[in-house]
Amino acid sequence: MLINFNEVLLGILVYFLGLMSFLSNRKHLLSMLLSLEFMVLGSFLLMVRLVGGSLGEESFLLFFLTMVVCEGSLGLSI
Repeated sequence: MLINFNEVLLGILVYFLGLMSFLSNRKHLLSMLLSLEFMVLGSFLLMVRLVGGSLGEESFLLFFLTMVVCEGSLGLSI
């Protein structure tokens, strides 16, 4: 399987932009939660590019995305 370097670089960039936003917005809880979601989106992009392929791996990615949605909704309900 060929891995496109630009897509991997995009995932890394999204993750680190979320990390920088998380570290700079410590006073606002909602901004911190959105930054965490941005970081998880970057790691999801990386996993899709690096793992994607067979059925078992795709089910893991769907499970991961489901847990991210539950974490986000739980964080917003607090």
